[in-house]
Amino acid sequence: MLLLLECDDWTISFWSKITPAATSTHFPLISKGGVQKKRKFDQRNSIYTMQDDISSMIGITGSYNKVRTPFVIGFESNSNSGSWHFQSSNGAESLHIQTDFADYKSADTDWTHVAVRNSASFCQIFINGVASDASGSIPTGVTANQSDIIIGSFISGSMISPNSDLAEIRMYDYAVNSTALL
Repeated sequence: MLLLLECDDWTISFWSKITPAATSTHFPLISKGGVQKKRKFDQRNSIYTMQDDISSMIGITGSYNKVRTPFVIGFESNSNSGSWHFQSSNGAESLHIQTDFADYKSADTDWTHVAVRNSASFCQIFINGVASDASGSIPTGVTANQSDIIIGSFISGSMISPNSDLAEIRMYDYAVNSTALL
């Protein structure tokens, strides 16, 4: 089980190929939240069972100040721009890092390598091995939760689901060096 604390070094990396809709979309692709196992008493059979407790996730651009999650990584696009987002929250305050691509087009369908690295409480996003200008520190306190890791879009409301592929999803319990992020 991967627990992410503000003092831990870690890296999450993956390859993504997204063909978003022509309209604005914003969705998480990898997150720790929304589904967790809960022990429930079955009165009919007088036994305890484990069941999924499902709650909707917020879109990637929403406020995570009232949601405890160690990580949510996602993408936002419209017809001529796109951005990758990382959010982490202790339930009271959050970190939101955003990378912008002014020349992104909805027709772009190339594979993109995305990595989020936390090293010495300094968190940043790398796109195709290049560090974004945006960075920050994971909120102090506990960001861990009991939720499952969700791969794919799991959100509430009427947001449009993307046509996206993910490959080679990796989670490291150390900060991968810059040369390995290419």
